[in-house]
Amino acid sequence: MGYKKGIFLVTPAKVNVQAFKKRLKRTLRSLQQRPPLVVIVKLNPILRGWAQYYRPFNSKKAFGSVRRYLWTLVWKWCRNRHPTMALQTLRRKYFKRVGGNAWVFHARNADNRPATLVQLAWIKIERHTLCKNLNPFLPENRDYYLRRQSLGAKRSALLNANQSTLLKKQGGVCPVCTTGLLNGEPLDVHHIQSRKGGGKDTLRNLLLLHKFCHKQVTYSKSRRLQAAWKKEGILGDDAPSVGISSPKGSK
Repeated sequence: MGYKKGIFLVTPAKVNVQAFKKRLKRTLRSLQQRPPLVVIVKLNPILRGWAQYYRPFNSKKAFGSVRRYLWTLVWKWCRNRHPTMALQTLRRKYFKRVGGNAWVFHARNADNRPATLVQLAWIKIERHTLCKNLNPFLPENRDYYLRRQSLGAKRSALLNANQSTLLKKQGGVCPVCTTGLLNGEPLDVHHIQSRKGGGKDTLRNLLLLHKFCHKQVTYSKSRRLQAAWKKEGILGDDAPSVGISSPKGSK
């Protein structure tokens, strides 16, 4: 903590930053014999959680310190894994350029899609903004709080770039239950046209849903619901049309 031109600043405590660095070191040591994809999968939630906690504070120096330290740990992990490999070959094998950063640790998942290690430099530090003194449960205030959720998610370290873009595009609303997405429930990315039916991982074919809503859309056998979801653009033409038959004699 400190003061700058009369402004009270909150910064991450040095002891907490050091403790986080030690945690990263222990984690990487435990993953020395694991493939790079496992390293990314294990480290990304740790990095996102820490960054999300300290993002509203005066954390620029702390982010930079952790970022540099993590790079040395990852590079050491690569060197220990291939002690005789030429350095340039090692760099090409494990790192790629993303934007202006030529040292982004990456791997491929089971679907041959790229996975990258979270870069703290990509996470924008944003100070808290005061919220209007409104009742969030009144219908007339719903749009205001949905807008705040959408803007907050755009800068959230807990959501990846696609999820943040989808949330902003959807106005912060789950199209299945029509309530705010950031209510504490887990979120899933839904393919309108399924991959099995030829659907792509493009934003035009994706929706952000509550996890429960996603399961409902995926497993529901109701013809009525399926028809409604197709009409709303939640399900594509490849969605199965089979379902619970109507009782005899009903129209």
